[in-house]
Amino acid sequence: ALIARAITEKFDIKADDDAVRQRIEEIAGGYDDFDAVIKWHYADPARLKPIMAMVLEDEVVAKMCKTATIKQKKMSFAELMNSQASA
Repeated sequence: ALIARAITEKFDIKADDDAVRQRIEEIAGGYDDFDAVIKWHYADPARLKPIMAMVLEDEVVAKMCKTATIKQKKMSFAELMNSQASA
C-alpha cells in the first residue's frame, strides 16, 4: 500500500472516469437490470470508492510495469531458498 501510494503521488495517477464506468458496467453485466445497477453505484459516492480504488490499483500496476527496471540474476535453487528463509 505504501509503494502504491508513493507511485500514485509521484506520477499523479487518478482513477480514470471512463475506466470506472467500464468497471461498473462489467459488474452490472451480471445482473438482470443493467441500468439500475449502474444508477445504484452512481447514486452514492461511497459506493464508487471501492471501484475507484480497484481502477486506481490497476493504473498503478500498469505504471509500475511500464517504468520498472528488471535485472536478472542467476542463482541456484538452493540460493533462492536460502534468500527466502533469511528475508
